[in-house]
Amino acid sequence: MSRPGAPVAFVVTANELTEGGIVYLRETPEGPAWTPRIAEATVAGEPARRDALLAAAADEAARNVVVGPYAIEVIAAPQGLVHTSTKERIRASGPTVGNSLKNPAAA
Repeated sequence: MSRPGAPVAFVVTANELTEGGIVYLRETPEGPAWTPRIAEATVAGEPARRDALLAAAADEAARNVVVGPYAIEVIAAPQGLVHTSTKERIRASGPTVGNSLKNPAAA
């Protein structure tokens, strides 16, 4: 959910196929590219632009470069682009299973 008064924009995210890491779509003169840094993502302010980025991402998925592309809401903040959903903030910060949940007293 977006913050009141903040202009909403979109970036396209997916998981790269070889390692499974989170990546964001960025346009380059050579065509679509993927980056692990949201700050480098191409930002779409209008739904038509978002849809064009999603179409490019779908082509990349068909070529087995990424899997599961979709658009997420972001807002511009002083520190850069910020995810508007809790799910995406958790996804971007890394795994929440494994050693991070291990009870030290049980070890």
